[in-house]
Amino acid sequence: MFGVDEPISDYQKVIRERASQSLEPLRYAFNSPVKIPSPKRSGYAGESYLSAVSRLKTLLKRYEDSKIVQPSILAVTSKPSGTSNGQAFSADSNLWPDTSEVTQLLENQFTVLQHLEGQVEFYKGALESLKQRTQHVVNENETLFDQIKTQAVTQVLASEIHPESENELQSGSRGKMSGLQAPVNRRRDDVDGEDDYDGNTSGARESQPKTNLHREANTDKGQRDKGKTSQEYHPNDTERRTVMPNAATFTSAFQDSFRMGSIDSMEKIRKLHEAKTKHLETLLYSTRAQKLLVDQRNQPALCVKCGQQAALLSNYDSDASMDTINKLSKERDDLMDTLTEQKAVLGQVRQREFEAYNQVKKSCHMVEQAQLEKAEAIIQVRQLKEYWHKERERHDQYLKLSNEKLEKEREKIREANQVERNNLNKQLDASHEARSALENQLERLTREKVDLATELEQAKGQIMAHTTEIAQTGVNVQQELEQTRKKLLVAHQEITALKATTQQSQRERELDKTRTASETESLRRRLQGAEKGLVESKEDCLRLTERLDLAEREVNCSATIMQS
Repeated sequence: MFGVDEPISDYQKVIRERASQSLEPLRYAFNSPVKIPSPKRSGYAGESYLSAVSRLKTLLKRYEDSKIVQPSILAVTSKPSGTSNGQAFSADSNLWPDTSEVTQLLENQFTVLQHLEGQVEFYKGALESLKQRTQHVVNENETLFDQIKTQAVTQVLASEIHPESENELQSGSRGKMSGLQAPVNRRRDDVDGEDDYDGNTSGARESQPKTNLHREANTDKGQRDKGKTSQEYHPNDTERRTVMPNAATFTSAFQDSFRMGSIDSMEKIRKLHEAKTKHLETLLYSTRAQKLLVDQRNQPALCVKCGQQAALLSNYDSDASMDTINKLSKERDDLMDTLTEQKAVLGQVRQREFEAYNQVKKSCHMVEQAQLEKAEAIIQVRQLKEYWHKERERHDQYLKLSNEKLEKEREKIREANQVERNNLNKQLDASHEARSALENQLERLTREKVDLATELEQAKGQIMAHTTEIAQTGVNVQQELEQTRKKLLVAHQEITALKATTQQSQRERELDKTRTASETESLRRRLQGAEKGLVESKEDCLRLTERLDLAEREVNCSATIMQS
């Protein structure tokens, strides 16, 4: 069977091979001669073709069986009508076709019909395969059309959603920048206020993960939108292609500016803390040195009581200075703790900035990759469209060519079938004519059978007459045999008497011997003649029995023919 994926060349090769295989039997069937042209009888036109063929085969078989019998037996009969019937029979039998020719004709006709049925089934299978193939192509076209429709709808929806996401990103970035710049300005204005600094740092700490989370959510949303746009591309969406790179550059610029601003703010805060600690240390050391110098300059020559009072006052002043020193050291320790905390926060911020930088880098790489994939998808879609159009055109051309070829082959097959049908009708007419000729011959044979039956009756009467004659001759021969036996007995008695009288007279014995010898010779001749007559009568009986058997056989054959 012709497959769906097979090319048309294989299909043509299969048709040519099958046609070349069936060419020789078709030629033999069409060129086979018909030997008996006789007029068609309308009385048997309603009979079926198979019954006529079977009857023709049986008649031909009987004719071949009857050919074996020699026609010499009919010449023995006394009537001259038998010879004329035999001559007519042989003259008509020369026009009969041979059984081999008729059977070969019928077999070739059967092979031709079988071949035509096979070709019809083959063409039906080819048409079914073509129908399945066209249905498959139509289904694929419908699915592609539905996919293109859904892609167009989703792309339109995505193009409507994308500007809203860009507006949200812009508003969020502005809010973040304003929220980050406010604490920095506060720190610049309130350098000496430690409580405000702690509150601002805590606010920066709280705002930093929020901004990171918001940025991550926006990047994920942007990636999802990019994935959707890369999957839901439409060739007519030119605005989308211009907006995507602008959005990517805007997000990358915003993230870079945010990172640089946060780094600058943290560096400024660190520098302020370091400057504050250095200023406090310098103030502490300067106050100590100034106080010592003042004490040394203003120390007068005192007495013992004044020295004790001065010592008490100096102790009191030293306690106050120690308190200030302790307070300043405590402030220094607090500042160092805050500095270490700020350094830790700065490390965390740098780590987060590095992670954000990597994430932004990955997102940019993914955006570039998505753009490349989108460009590849655009090219692939265009190539697929071109390929689809080419395949559709090729399929249409193939369908047209195949339909034209099928129409031509159908016309050729119809013409060939018409020619074959005409030839078969001619052969059928010839077979009907042959059947009518055979029926005529059968009627002639029935007439000859009636003649043979009358001849058989006559032969039976002759056989009965011959049997009576044979019986009479047998009785006569038996009587003669009895007489000869009696004579033999008498001769033996005479011989014994002559033997007894031999001694008396030799002459008389010799005379008696000659006389008895002559008598015995005559008796022997008569016995031989009787035996020859008996043999001839037996031969006549055998010949008559053979003719009787032959006549009975012919009668039986004619009876079976009449019954059939």
